[in-house]
Amino acid sequence: AINSFSESVKLNPNYDLGWMALGNAHLALKEYDMAINDFNKVAEVTKDTNIKSKADESIKFTLNTKSIDFYNKGNELNKQNKFEEAVLSYDQALSISKDPKYYYQKGLVLSKLTKNKEAEDALRSAIALNDSFDIGYVALASLQTVNKDYDGAVKSYEKALTVTKNENLKSSIKESISKTYLSAGNNSYKDKKYDQSIEWMLKSINNSPSDAAYLGLVKAYIEKKKYNDAITALDNLKAIQKTVTDGAIAYYRGMIHLNKGEDNKAIELFTVALNDSVYKKASQAQLDYLKAKQKGTKK
Repeated sequence: AINSFSESVKLNPNYDLGWMALGNAHLALKEYDMAINDFNKVAEVTKDTNIKSKADESIKFTLNTKSIDFYNKGNELNKQNKFEEAVLSYDQALSISKDPKYYYQKGLVLSKLTKNKEAEDALRSAIALNDSFDIGYVALASLQTVNKDYDGAVKSYEKALTVTKNENLKSSIKESISKTYLSAGNNSYKDKKYDQSIEWMLKSINNSPSDAAYLGLVKAYIEKKKYNDAITALDNLKAIQKTVTDGAIAYYRGMIHLNKGEDNKAIELFTVALNDSVYKKASQAQLDYLKAKQKGTKK
């Protein structure tokens, strides 16, 4: 077909329909640049405004199709874990068309490469193009959590809540906000910022109660010597226990009684916690300490 159409325009270089047919043939073969040249030639030679309009539309369609091909190629490369190459394909797509989903996919792949700053920039570009791009805000929030920008993450999640119409996404976002506060609380605890940890954990619980958040609250309360509050938190944890083990509960109850000077009760609880592989070593250390303390007292 291309050979025939090419011959027709050689015979008559001003044959607009010949150039249009040639462009469509090149488009069918995904020879996009050649197709665009053909459609430009149509616009150049035709005297029919309708044909010129169709040529202009064909150019836009071809460019869009070309950008989609680069985008799909990027997705395939992403599936093959060829992340650097995938980013290049998304950039090629973006050089043709600024589409929010192109930036979104680029951001996700950049995050896999731990290029968090570039990933965040890409996701911000996505939501700048579409203020209602709910999954763009969710992806940004997730990245902000990784970057320990917890306030920013919560704001992004809250923005997603205001724009989304997906009820399933709304439910998952509320849980994600709670997990963000939990991450913030755990991070503050590691930094020995116990008051801040308590504040974050309470926010996590207020958004979506979890046994993990209650456990974080218990640990921070113990450090602040707020033992009654720690006991209350443990009771609340037990009521919704899902991921926290019985051994963990026994260990931290033991720590409360240890700090309150109730050694026998502490020994009883640390003995229970010995059955938990995670808390076995720490429980044994506390038991050794308490038994040595009691032996010294008897002497």
